Amino acid sequence: MRCLETMLMMVLAVFLIISSSAELEDPPDDCHNNKSYGNLEIMYPFGTSDRCAMTSNFFINCSTGEPILGENLLVTKISIQNHEIGIEAYAGRSCYDQDGQLIYENRPTLTLPFYAISSSKNNFIVIGCDSYAYLLGSYQNDNNNYSTGCTTTCTSMERVSANGTCSGIGCCQTDIPAGLQNTEIQTYSFTNHTDVMHFNPCSYVFVVEQDRFNFSQAFHANFTPETQPLVLEWAIDNDTCGGNATAHNLDDLSGYYCTCNHGYSGNPYLSNSCTDIDECKTSTHNCTATEKRVNKQGGFKCEPKDQLLVIKITVDRPSMKEVAMELEGLRKTEKHHWVKEEVNMEEIEYLLGETSNTNDGSVTTSAYDNIRDHVTLDFSGR
Repeated sequence: MRCLETMLMMVLAVFLIISSSAELEDPPDDCHNNKSYGNLEIMYPFGTSDRCAMTSNFFINCSTGEPILGENLLVTKISIQNHEIGIEAYAGRSCYDQDGQLIYENRPTLTLPFYAISSSKNNFIVIGCDSYAYLLGSYQNDNNNYSTGCTTTCTSMERVSANGTCSGIGCCQTDIPAGLQNTEIQTYSFTNHTDVMHFNPCSYVFVVEQDRFNFSQAFHANFTPETQPLVLEWAIDNDTCGGNATAHNLDDLSGYYCTCNHGYSGNPYLSNSCTDIDECKTSTHNCTATEKRVNKQGGFKCEPKDQLLVIKITVDRPSMKEVAMELEGLRKTEKHHWVKEEVNMEEIEYLLGETSNTNDGSVTTSAYDNIRDHVTLDFSGR
């Protein structure tokens, strides 16, 4: 009996070890080539087939000729670095006739696992002069419902927010709670628009990406767009990332996202995509004019240039144009009448330094070289 128990414990231990060591599985080789639809680039963990997407949550259906997420959400952009996806989301509206009878109403919903409305990239907008609306939603692992919203009333167009603004009268907006999922838009009216029917028969409500909506007073009579651009955050369900990458817990959403480590770039959701950035080939560095960049894995370092010689050039009250012309000639390693003939000009490498005015009115300029031979500067006759 004791032997059986020991064997069961060993089997359980092996099972726990296997289940706790999740390994990153790359998609098949023929999935590595990113798919493009217009300006949209579809990158892993997203894919245009089940076998190319990390999970079904990241499947982009292009069978209709357009990239669709879920059942009917048009995808407009995907960011691997910011773990965001842009979509066209449906707007809600409720409209009334002259008698105050409801003639049209829709309440758009948005239900996607591992996606949440970005709280930092979107706003909730309500348009109307007899309108109030709510954005209802829930959180993962939370059965409670939550809501936010705003209200806007006005009796004429005189006090309605000016074009280009949404300041509360005729158009109101509010922030989005972080991590809100499974959302529904609900639109209401205080008096069924009976008092403002002659210029505003409907209420309109939607979530929209910040800086993508421009209010117009003409929207009170008729707001025609059925969808608005919206930004979602997405996450993966485990903390397994590729090499040279790190997993982060997403505060607004239950899940994780990956980033390449500092000094590396690529797709952190692929096993070997995050590769070293050669800082020597970029302009991003903090090395001084007397130092050279040396690339290393995950970064770079600044090292002193060999055989550094600092040359101080002081000219008594020349024009700045004259000094600039002389230094430019040195920097271009052109043969100059200041330099004696014994200098090997092919070895000169000048880098322009700082220029400053001295108390006596002369100009002092520092130039740098890394030549082996001695440099003699002759200022006679100047």
